[in-house]
Amino acid sequence: MTPEQNLMHQASDLQGGATNSHSVVKHKGKASSRKSVTATATGLAGVLTFFTALMSACVVRKGSPAADWQFLTIPPVFWLNTIILLGSGGTLFYARRMFGKGDRDGFRHWWAVTAILGCFFIAGQLLGWRQLSRAGINLGTNPSSSFLYLFTAAHALLALGGVVALLSAAFFSKQYLPSRPTTAAIALYWHCTLAMWLGIFFLFLFLR
Repeated sequence: MTPEQNLMHQASDLQGGATNSHSVVKHKGKASSRKSVTATATGLAGVLTFFTALMSACVVRKGSPAADWQFLTIPPVFWLNTIILLGSGGTLFYARRMFGKGDRDGFRHWWAVTAILGCFFIAGQLLGWRQLSRAGINLGTNPSSSFLYLFTAAHALLALGGVVALLSAAFFSKQYLPSRPTTAAIALYWHCTLAMWLGIFFLFLFLR
């Protein structure tokens, strides 16, 4: 083999090794993405089970022979909260579009807007409890108010966890975007938070 042929052969081996290395990294990235989303989905399945059981208990309690379920007017701010949370779902979708384009500033802007809307939602929940208290409706006033406080408190904790995750991902690094698995897992978490709130909201519209 001539020196020129030997050199070309080595270059080919190096190129093949680089291609294989890139394929391995790409495969690991996809595997990491699947693991992150799967772990988040597994955790959310447990949360969904809790809320489903609570909803079932609420429906059964309303239909019990005790007949002590009282009409409950939903605080007006809860309507606004629903709109805010729906809007946050839209801003999150747009943030992920910016992420896909590699637009770091655009991503951080809309991702942070989503987190801010989440903060407004939690503040709205606190305001809703204050409106209920001023109306003389407290945790132990009647079964309907007890369930409403329990539902909204549990969901507020869920939303708070989402806000913390959103803020952490948005400002984790000033130079780089967070990983795709991270954004996918947080987006799944937040959309489930939105879906659960809609379920709670319409449940009490139906049961009140």
